[in-house]
Amino acid sequence: MQPEIYEHIAEYIASEATGKVPEQVRQHVENWLKQSLENQKEFELLKKSWDLSGELPATKPDVNAAWLKVSSRVSTSEKTLKKNQTAQKDFKVHSTATKKATSWFYMRAASIVFLIALGVASWLFVQSNAWLKLQNENIATTSGQTKTVTLADGTKVKLNSNSSLYYPKAFEGNTRKVLLEGEAYFDVSTDTSKPFTIHTGEVETTVLGTVFNLRYFKDESFTELLLEEGKVAFTAAGKEEIVLPGEVVQFSESTEKISKQKNSNPNILAWQTGELKFNETPINELINTLQRYYHTEFTLDNSANLDCSYTGTFNQNTLEEVLEIMQLSSSFTFKKQGNKILVTGQLCPE
Repeated sequence: MQPEIYEHIAEYIASEATGKVPEQVRQHVENWLKQSLENQKEFELLKKSWDLSGELPATKPDVNAAWLKVSSRVSTSEKTLKKNQTAQKDFKVHSTATKKATSWFYMRAASIVFLIALGVASWLFVQSNAWLKLQNENIATTSGQTKTVTLADGTKVKLNSNSSLYYPKAFEGNTRKVLLEGEAYFDVSTDTSKPFTIHTGEVETTVLGTVFNLRYFKDESFTELLLEEGKVAFTAAGKEEIVLPGEVVQFSESTEKISKQKNSNPNILAWQTGELKFNETPINELINTLQRYYHTEFTLDNSANLDCSYTGTFNQNTLEEVLEIMQLSSSFTFKKQGNKILVTGQLCPE
């Protein structure tokens, strides 16, 4: 969000209470709301913070003065926030009615800006991602499709299905930035003077010249990286993890934690090799792998299906072929319904 939109939103919400929103302000805010669902959600959050701060006095707010006051506080610390909260309490007790009307507006406008300031790290990620989308070229894949693109610096990127990459025609300045939604395999051209940064959700991955696989699908709520060559700085939630070859690092959006370990998953690059390997693999883990590889969802009608393991190798097979091969040693049936697979019976080998 560009800084001036804060002012428009503050004036919009304040004026809306009186039923007299300036037409120019209304157009600015409504045009911004139409741009994305994320903007609409953010507006509702800001409006709720305004509503929670209490009733607006029936006086015309000095929006310009209020904005000048609160905009200077966007980067203040939590200590400053607490100090202002204390001032608000004192103000309620001691101020006159006239001063209260104006100061009340200040405090309410400040609550909006402080709310944004407290979440500034995640907010900046969202906004920088949106900016990358608007400013850059885009290559995308559909279900079952992969694509390879060579970027201006010689970096090669192979996209998995249902993925998008946003990148510039030429890398200018002292950085190389791209945005990934989905999964891709990167072979980054070495340039020690220009770090290569990939934005994925709330994560930044920075390298100089490496080979790695990076995965981020919004519906999975995590970002995962497998490093094959070189060294990577993986940053999320204000923490940085250095990743070495053979390691897998993952950031969970729900817990906001980073975990790192040696890779033990033989199928993490199956989307590239076309080969799935299972060696006494628990059925629930096998199902998760098939869901990830084929971008589908399984529904099992019998919980006992999870109490066993499976051994087998599949090479360039469709999902239907994999299940038909598994049926040779198990007594189950399956039915495909759109992007879902309904499994009936026992998946465990007999």
